[in-house]
Amino acid sequence: MRQARELANGGNLEQAIQQAERIGRGRALYSEARQSINQWQATIQRRIDQPILDQAIALANAQNYEAAISTARQIEGNRALSGEARLQISRWQAEINAQNNLRRAQELASSRTVDSLGQAVQLIRQVPRSSDVGGQRLQLVNNWSYQILSLAQEQAQSGNYQQAIRALQQIPAESAAYNSAQSFSQEWRSFNQPSPVPLTPVAPPAPRVESPLSTESELPPLESPQN
Repeated sequence: MRQARELANGGNLEQAIQQAERIGRGRALYSEARQSINQWQATIQRRIDQPILDQAIALANAQNYEAAISTARQIEGNRALSGEARLQISRWQAEINAQNNLRRAQELASSRTVDSLGQAVQLIRQVPRSSDVGGQRLQLVNNWSYQILSLAQEQAQSGNYQQAIRALQQIPAESAAYNSAQSFSQEWRSFNQPSPVPLTPVAPPAPRVESPLSTESELPPLESPQN
């Protein structure tokens, strides 16, 4: 092991590994040799893979996330920097997803209907605030929520209170339009209450008048005289 360490200290890691591998299993220094071999192999892998990871990070800093992921995937899963590479790939994939959600939400909102704006709000809320496009998240939520509020007011002015209330339900609590939406919803619910059905008065039944019995009908029949 002494010779292997000297080679490693001189930067000859491959030769140091070859020297340490001569210590067979069951020898006193076997565990120490294996530990040193693993460390030296990891150092060699970092020397090879660090430039690859640096290149991938540079691409990501330029927001070229697809190329960054492709580059980082050159670092295989059993190498020293594979864990860091996987972590970076996960972050960059999240950025791609955020950009896709933003693009799709903007496409939906361009239709300017209550349903499409509501779907756009739900989609943009999935964008992490920490992402590159996360700074647009709240601004778009507010913008589209106010558009929903405006459309709901138009429906209410036409007397469609139920549809207007349903539209307001798509405005999230984080939106600046939320409090106004709640106030309008409460107001329109009172307008949307069904009117009570007036009761038709029912006249009491007329008293029953019985015809009086004739006097003749009340008398018993006469018996014939007997001789």
